[in-house]
Amino acid sequence: MSVEKQMKKKVRALQKVFNDDDFILRAVQGMGGIGSKVDFRYVFGNIFSYYFASEDLNHYYTIDEMNEKLWALQEKGSCVDQRYYFQAYNGCCEETYRKNGIDDVSDLSSEIKDAMEILESELGKTTQTTAGGEEKIRRSYITTDFEMLMRYAFDYSPERLWYGPLKDSEKTSIRVGESKSDYMMRVIEGKLEGKTEEEKDRIRGAGRIIADAYGTKRPRIAIIPESEIKDFKADFDSDTPNSEKEKPKITLYEIAEEENYGWTSGFQSGPNFSFEGGVVVYDKITPDKFVTVSVPDSYELLQMYAVQRGANFGDMINPVNGRIIERSKEQALDVQKPQNIFSKFVSRFKPAKKQIDMELSGEAQMQKHYEDMRKSLFGWNWRNASL
Repeated sequence: MSVEKQMKKKVRALQKVFNDDDFILRAVQGMGGIGSKVDFRYVFGNIFSYYFASEDLNHYYTIDEMNEKLWALQEKGSCVDQRYYFQAYNGCCEETYRKNGIDDVSDLSSEIKDAMEILESELGKTTQTTAGGEEKIRRSYITTDFEMLMRYAFDYSPERLWYGPLKDSEKTSIRVGESKSDYMMRVIEGKLEGKTEEEKDRIRGAGRIIADAYGTKRPRIAIIPESEIKDFKADFDSDTPNSEKEKPKITLYEIAEEENYGWTSGFQSGPNFSFEGGVVVYDKITPDKFVTVSVPDSYELLQMYAVQRGANFGDMINPVNGRIIERSKEQALDVQKPQNIFSKFVSRFKPAKKQIDMELSGEAQMQKHYEDMRKSLFGWNWRNASL
């Protein structure tokens, strides 16, 4: 089977899983009382690992059942055909990357670029090394660690935004049912103290452009076979060079061989992202070299987790663990609250007099409830959020 056919098979299996609202909700529900951003990364990292390594098309497992299958796969040995690398990025970049390829200096639209520069100048710029330097070296960060991959996809894409203007966003509570773009604007609003009215208006205008760009689509994960990039120059150093003369001489394949990187029964060992740096390859990863899968992010998952545990529309929840911080002053309507999570969504998002037609099948109810929630979270672009 060709690499292209193998890749398409993996993507079909993975995307069906992450497009399965029922599976995602049951995964969150199966976490019990331990939900947090860290737990989401671990659980969904395992989900990605299992379905990537096994290409199993069955989505009806509980988390415990899937973990058992993952452990069995570890004992039996993985069916993965070669070494793979991954990169997570914001869904806003999908069109650009699919057209031009992945690297750290791919051009943003002038509107987004200008708005980002305004936010950085007014609210702070990341202290991490920014891409390219004076010579605009093309490079990309890739990883082999699924938990760290999910960490970036769920919470820190793009780093330039979340480590810069929106740094310390976890100090701002999440309002159940609020769109992510509106939440981002509340984070920005909380940073305006001491600014003049003119500065505030300027920041708000730039903030809305950025929030509408980066807060309305699900993250993407690029899957890259080693065969496509094995000859790229690479290193581990977070202090990457700013000139062509300083680029490393060793290739990605040579690093992988030296580090004994390989699949270990469904898991991987070898070069991984860390908080200090990762695997850096120097060149553009062109569109013919990768395929992508969309996944939920922690903002979406935290709200699902909170509602499952009794949060009402408008309640304020902890942005790290989804626990209820403050109840909405507008009390939830006094309606019967059945145990089924999907029915709970109806009571949260629908007035009592407009309850869903109970003649709908259970499956149709599930789909409608989740669509209601997705519309609330992503606004007008809710359909694109799951693509």
